[in-house]
Amino acid sequence: MSERTYKLPSGNELTVAKNKTVWYGLPGTKSILSDFYSILDLLALVDSLQQQVTERDAVIQELRVNNQAWQTDLLKEQQSTGKLRKDLAERDRTIAQYHPLREDMNGD
Repeated sequence: MSERTYKLPSGNELTVAKNKTVWYGLPGTKSILSDFYSILDLLALVDSLQQQVTERDAVIQELRVNNQAWQTDLLKEQQSTGKLRKDLAERDRTIAQYHPLREDMNGD
């Protein structure tokens, strides 16, 4: 595991070193995590991240619902388009069959 540093909402940083020690403080002035306020700051970060995850989950669910509705609408439109094409083809056949100029067009 390499060293990882996390910026906290307070402006401090939390660093997890390769040897799994946890350092806390402003950049350049960190000390080993041990005091109560450091833990509160870390918990505030966890709360913030949990809130972000909850909000993103809600957005993802909304997008899924919208996507399903759009897919349903698209399927209906495709079916309607197919029916209209069949109707137009039938109309064209009927016109071609009964049009009075049909014989003239064939040179009869």
